[in-house]
Order: sequence, then structure tokens, then C-alpha cells
Amino acid sequence: ACFRGSESDCLERLFTGAVAHGAKEGDYVLRITSDCPLIDAGLVDRAVEEAVAGGYDQYGLWDQVPRSTRYADGLDCQVFSFTGMERMNREAKEPHEREHVGPFMMDHPDRFRLGHLDFPYEKGKNRNWTLDNPRDYDFLSEVYQRLWRGKDAAPFSIDDLIALLDREPALSDINHTPAELQNEGLFKSFRS
Repeated sequence: ACFRGSESDCLERLFTGAVAHGAKEGDYVLRITSDCPLIDAGLVDRAVEEAVAGGYDQYGLWDQVPRSTRYADGLDCQVFSFTGMERMNREAKEPHEREHVGPFMMDHPDRFRLGHLDFPYEKGKNRNWTLDNPRDYDFLSEVYQRLWRGKDAAPFSIDDLIALLDREPALSDINHTPAELQNEGLFKSFRS
């Protein structure tokens, strides 16, 4: 099934897509972005389980935690309560709150129950594993050449990726991005 919504209003697109697929009060909506091809299903499962168990409005791996504890960029997932998402869609007005799903809740922690998944992999902190530019594509291509086992095999995990980067640390140099340039689009939308 496919849902097409607003090109520029990602919050509206996610919310109306959830409604179109039957989401309602009491449900949770999982957001995974397409620039994160190394997402780990085990971490996603943990995020969903902990969001539901804790009754969070937003929970997951996201980069609004201190940089020293930040997970690798490219494993992002967010779990939203439908009720919290409905309120956020109704109340968020600023362009960065509409273009990037979640900042409105993060900007109003007094109004939403927020949590984040602890990232248990020291070697994976502050890495760039997204697909945002040609260097990222080159890095990801090298990773997939080494770890992809075919469409019928179990997907590789973050443990497999970290083991690969331990064996071949030069792979990380392919797309090394200074911290201040990661998520450049997000920061640009805050300035506009």
C-alpha cells in the first residue's frame, strides 16, 4: 500500500498517511526515513516495545541527546502515540516543525511524554551512516558489498556493521562528515 501526501509538510504527510491506514487513538505510529538504509530491526523493535510500555508520545533513536552519547546518524526511528501526533499536527506551525517530524514535541517537553532509546554501542556513536550525498552512497555500497547476504537471508545487524568497521576502519573515512555538517538540512530549516 502506498500513500502520497504533502511533499514539503512531512508532519502532515505522516499523520494523514497514518489515518489513511486506519491509525486511531491508542495506536502508535513508527517513522523510519528512507535515508537510513542500515536501520537495525532489533533496535526498532526495542524502541516500539519501550514506547508502548512507557506510554510515550515520542520515543526512539533521535539526535536530540547530548552529542557525547549520540547514536550513529542513519539508524533513526521514531515511535509516536497517535494522540500525540494528532496534537502535534494540529498545533505545530513553524516550518521546521512541519518539515521535520518531531521537533515540535521536543520543543515542548512539558506537554508531551518524551523518551529515547539508549544506544548500547560505544563504537557506533557519532558515526554517519545516512544516505545524503555521493560519499554516503560510496560508503553504503562498500558496506552492502561486504555484508549483504541476499534477499532470502537474514538482514545484517548493527553488530555485523561494527565488526566490519573494526576489521576495515578505513571504510569510515569514505564519508566522514564533521559533526557540524551532519543534518545540515535540519539546521537550515531552523534558520529559515
